[in-house]
Amino acid sequence: MLKNHRMFAVTGALVLFALALVALPIGMRVRHAAAGPAPLALRLDCDPVTPGVQANCTYPQNTTSVDIDVVLENNSAAATTLSAFNFDVIGDNNGGFRPKPGAVDNLDGNPDYNQALSTALNCRIPPPNPDTNPSLAVSDSLLVCFTGNPDGPTIAAGAAVLLATVHYATGNAVGGFTLANVQASSNDYAETMSCAPVVEIAGDCSGAVVRVGTVSDTATPTTAPPTSTPTATPTYAPVMTPSGTPAGGVSEVLALNNAVCVTAAAALVHIRPLAALASCTSLTSQRDGIRPLVECLRHPVSDCDVFPLDSPPVPADFAAIDLDGDQVHAGQVLNVISFVNADYPVAFSTDRGVFVDQRCASLGSSFLCYTTNYWTLGDPDCDADPSTVGDGVVVAKIFIAADTPRGTGHVTVTQNGQSIVKEFQVAGLPVSVAFDVIDGKDTVSTGSTAPTQPGQPPLPTACDFPGIEPAFAVGSKPTQTTVFVRVLDSDGVALAGSLVDWNHPFVTDYSFAYGMLVHPIPQGGVTLSQAATFDLGAHGFGFPAIVCGGDVPGDLNLVATGNPVLDQFVVTHPYSGAVTIHVIDGTITPTATATPTDTSTPTATATSTATPTDTSTPTATATSTAVPTDTSTPTPIPTQTRVSSVTAIASRTREPIATRTAAVTATATPSRCFTRREKLRVLREIVRRLGARHEHRRYDAKYDVNHDGVIDVRDISALLDAPLCRRA
Repeated sequence: MLKNHRMFAVTGALVLFALALVALPIGMRVRHAAAGPAPLALRLDCDPVTPGVQANCTYPQNTTSVDIDVVLENNSAAATTLSAFNFDVIGDNNGGFRPKPGAVDNLDGNPDYNQALSTALNCRIPPPNPDTNPSLAVSDSLLVCFTGNPDGPTIAAGAAVLLATVHYATGNAVGGFTLANVQASSNDYAETMSCAPVVEIAGDCSGAVVRVGTVSDTATPTTAPPTSTPTATPTYAPVMTPSGTPAGGVSEVLALNNAVCVTAAAALVHIRPLAALASCTSLTSQRDGIRPLVECLRHPVSDCDVFPLDSPPVPADFAAIDLDGDQVHAGQVLNVISFVNADYPVAFSTDRGVFVDQRCASLGSSFLCYTTNYWTLGDPDCDADPSTVGDGVVVAKIFIAADTPRGTGHVTVTQNGQSIVKEFQVAGLPVSVAFDVIDGKDTVSTGSTAPTQPGQPPLPTACDFPGIEPAFAVGSKPTQTTVFVRVLDSDGVALAGSLVDWNHPFVTDYSFAYGMLVHPIPQGGVTLSQAATFDLGAHGFGFPAIVCGGDVPGDLNLVATGNPVLDQFVVTHPYSGAVTIHVIDGTITPTATATPTDTSTPTATATSTATPTDTSTPTATATSTAVPTDTSTPTPIPTQTRVSSVTAIASRTREPIATRTAAVTATATPSRCFTRREKLRVLREIVRRLGARHEHRRYDAKYDVNHDGVIDVRDISALLDAPLCRRA
């Protein structure tokens, strides 16, 4: 039997699960505080050479370089752990201290992460940013670090550890430095401290004052700047009024559920899961969000980000992933994608939810985009500055809290006196899973074989997913049936953007799913290990899951459980649903009301006892390759087109699959085999070393699976495509 195909698909889902949970800004996830807050403190030390933390420092005249350490103190009587942290160091110094450019390596950037603390932490998403503030008078240095596993460093009771260092170029000047947007969490993903602002557990944050050379005492702050309100906090009011009246305004507005953006981009358009995650969660950034996403939507192939954006984005670019019916539910973010024709401030207002910045800090029910600061939802198309080149798109984010009123919401977007009002639907938390067995066919026969392996031809008996629209017509196969999966809120409203895990995906050997060993069951299982819900036009909101009969008759008891990757309240409000499919002997033709009365004397035939060696070496064609294997995504759905047009879906299913299969086979298949244990170990090490090149200290050739001199997502793809070592 096929031994490694399910490993590819399921392990790929595991990668997206682990990284999605930690790559999102910490404030976008529900955190559960441990009993009793841990008294942690974050300090700025302006003299790293002198022992202890120095908050007031004076350097000799003509000093050209100053370093400021960011030190974490554990003032409690118990040890704590560190799985993630983020902070901004705000410098208010009238340009006297400018952050130096950082290295390309995410661990040697500026701020410069202290690699001696732990090799488990990754600071790549987003990369260190020396200065996010375009003002010459104020600097804002950002660092976000996390680990994908609960293996962050331990901070002993009473210990102080160096997190990072910010490097500045300076002349004779005086400057005040404060901390903002500070947050840290433990290995169980519970917040351990936050400040400026406080999210759950208040920490103690303190700044520093630095003087270089002889500067008038009147220019020197008498105390360190206040730590609770950083001086660079934006007021969200225009600091200038552009002269003249520009032509143009808002031309169109799209509402795109962030969870649907991620799952549809990864599964339908075959964008690499990490790239889909990074782009969709950063749509407010012209460089890191809109541009790479549109490039990949226009060129749905592996490594699509190498294509230049040859023309500005247009609404049609998003048609393949805009499958949410303009719906968002509690715990999710709605991207408001506004197409504008002028470089002028853009005003947003909403009557449902609140606008949030890239750190998920609330901006209230209205805000004005007027700068280029990415973190406060600025954009070159709203800054009235001809020196910054825009792309004609301004994006805002609306967060839906658990207590946000349900029903129809409205978001108004205005530029240059022209407004567009976009309606969207707010639903409640997911609470249950419902199933509709297509045509009432709840009985299938034995005889299915393992899903087709990439690069192999499909067998007629393979438990493959045929595409969304064809999935509704598999009832003609006696060994298969379709179960339409719907996730509901407490009002019975079917939701878009939910993700569920199946307890029995179709496997023919022991496989790992979500870090746990999955046992094959002889009655069969579901083609794909996960299902994401979309607006499928006339079919409604949900996903068609294919269930296949295995080798042995009996009841196939399936359970679908909510996954918290892109649905944060699932952590505290779990949900699930169950459905039973009856499997009868392959010699009996199942019908909608068939009863397996003959299962006591099954007859061994060729269809009920598929030989393992027949399914282990087939060669896939473009029309039948299982999509989740190709995309390594937890929501594998092999179609690229909105389901409102049945003909379009059926005709476009094969094209992206063929391209994706060729790309992976040509570039990412190593010659060696791996055991399952090796795959998991190597996968963890690749994630820890993402971005490392051969000249970097973190580079290790053992984890450069495709041997191209850099450890990146291509090595993850190569690892997933590698064959499993077979027992002698």
